[in-house]
Amino acid sequence: MFMTRARLRRGNSATSSLAAVLSRNLDAYGGHQLVWSLFGATPEQERDFLYRLDWRNRTPELVIVSRREPVDAHGIFELECRTYEPNLEVGDELVFSLRANATKDKIRSGKPSLRVDIVMDRVRELRQANPGADVNRVEIAKEAGRIWLSEKGKRCGFVVQPDHVVVDSYRAEPIGRNKSTLAQIDFRGRLSVTDPAAFNQALVSGIGRAKAFGCGLMLVRRG
Repeated sequence: MFMTRARLRRGNSATSSLAAVLSRNLDAYGGHQLVWSLFGATPEQERDFLYRLDWRNRTPELVIVSRREPVDAHGIFELECRTYEPNLEVGDELVFSLRANATKDKIRSGKPSLRVDIVMDRVRELRQANPGADVNRVEIAKEAGRIWLSEKGKRCGFVVQPDHVVVDSYRAEPIGRNKSTLAQIDFRGRLSVTDPAAFNQALVSGIGRAKAFGCGLMLVRRG
């Protein structure tokens, strides 16, 4: 496995112009296309990487975990790449951050289950119970997100203490030509490893949905 930090290259006028355009239009779909360019994407190829897009001093930076070493065939990026081999044991305490598309399958009477964003689903429930109520989506994301993450930990080999999990943001943005909405929650906090094999798998395979659009990559460090 490899972990890579990719920054748009500055240097010549052509690359600088491209970087300026990308910086203005680097939404979830744009980030998806850029990362694919580092792995020689073909129509039949399956995705074998996770990534996250952050902004550093108004400059976009991609953090990528991949099974293959990325190659910048077009000279767009500055790449910092290293091998990524987490060596974890039961009880290890880690600091983490995670950008997740937190969803659940909602059971409906007499109908197929429906995949819903956990925040907007809770907003609808509150408004149905109390029409006209002032609903704070960020506060709902804190409550619902911590529950969601705790449930994911049971299957992914870690445990978090809800009081030690911070939800920094909740946002929904359009992606793609049909402007579908992608909801994202940014978590950070501390966790304990309970199943190293399951946790390692989660680190390389991702947590939650929408992994092709920059969600699901959990970054960890000792501390």
